[in-house]
Amino acid sequence: MKVLTMVLVMFFLVASINAQQKTSKKRMYYTTVVKSDKTRLHGLLYQVEDTKVQLIPVPLNFKLIKAEPYNPDQFNYQDVYAYEIEQIKLKRRGKLAKSTLIGLAVGFTTGFIIGMADGDEPPDPPCQGWCFSLTPDFTPETAEGKGALYGTGLGLLGAAVGAIVGSMKLKIPINGSVDQFKANQPRLKKYAYQR
Repeated sequence: MKVLTMVLVMFFLVASINAQQKTSKKRMYYTTVVKSDKTRLHGLLYQVEDTKVQLIPVPLNFKLIKAEPYNPDQFNYQDVYAYEIEQIKLKRRGKLAKSTLIGLAVGFTTGFIIGMADGDEPPDPPCQGWCFSLTPDFTPETAEGKGALYGTGLGLLGAAVGAIVGSMKLKIPINGSVDQFKANQPRLKKYAYQR
């Protein structure tokens, strides 16, 4: 029974990882452009050209972009030229929630497997004489109970680690240099909606 449970858990874990790799949607990246005068522009990185980037302001219904065919004139683009840019920060839309859920799932699965592998506790010998304790015993005695307990603890830890990883941003320094911008242009084009 324990082996069957662990095999099923591993099967669903591998199946969920493979299902995530087959998506081919265009990913959207929230972009913060820090200009040389320290002002910040926020939006969706729409397009990267030779000497500028185009942003779509953040308060936006993203479904408008996914509709095919769409009219490019329906958006108010912000053109930011390379000589104005100090740094570009990128963060994928929905990354925090997805990273937190993946961390939770991996942590819970790992804890559950460890608890199941630890096995059942041997039964206590019958009480002889005085058998009263002031502290209750919360230690689970079955492998399933240990799996749930360890899974909960490691699941919360995994969710915290996932949230920390998901909140990180990719920072690309430009420093107002057109040459630096052109050197990072292929990298930036990977994150642009319109390639």
